[in-house]
Amino acid sequence: MRRIAVAGGGGGLAAAWLLPRRYDVALFEANKRVGGHAHTVHVPWRGGSVPVDVGFIVYNEPTYPNLVALFAALGSRPDSATNARYGEHYARTLAEWRTRYRTALPLVEAQGLNGRFRRLWEFYLAYCEGGFRAGCIDLRQVALAVNP
Repeated sequence: MRRIAVAGGGGGLAAAWLLPRRYDVALFEANKRVGGHAHTVHVPWRGGSVPVDVGFIVYNEPTYPNLVALFAALGSRPDSATNARYGEHYARTLAEWRTRYRTALPLVEAQGLNGRFRRLWEFYLAYCEGGFRAGCIDLRQVALAVNP
């Protein structure tokens, strides 16, 4: 069996889960835990602690079919009761970032960043803001629940 290395126990988890079918996999992670942005932290609460799951930066089923398959194999599914949408709020955040970017343009120019960079960043912020406002892209908070 051929050996393969997977770097990163965040996004690499799905690859590390799928590859053992054909390879001897070694997973390398710089942190003391795997999971990337997704992990559980214990928050002090009323003399004890409450486990709080910190979520993914990005999760969408069409783009990450292997991650979806991993969750299914683990018996997890998105919980529609906690599926909160934040796209419109994020559109306002992007508009604010764009305003602040324009205000900071003298600092950007002082760093030697050319007009192409400035236009690209302006376009990116405007494009994302428009996409969130139109509902073409969205930001959601989704809790994963274990199937009963």
